[in-house]
Amino acid sequence: MKTMYRCIECGKYSLHDKCQCGGKSIHPYPARFSLVKEKKFRRLYRK
Repeated sequence: MKTMYRCIECGKYSLHDKCQCGGKSIHPYPARFSLVKEKKFRRLYRK
């Protein structure tokens, strides 16, 4: 399964890590967030 990338310079979407304009592409999706993992890290910070 391929992931979608977004160019930093021109803002176009593609399936490759380099854009046709020569700019670098990044993942446009936000980082994953999980309440279960957040509770685990809160316990570790409290100790």
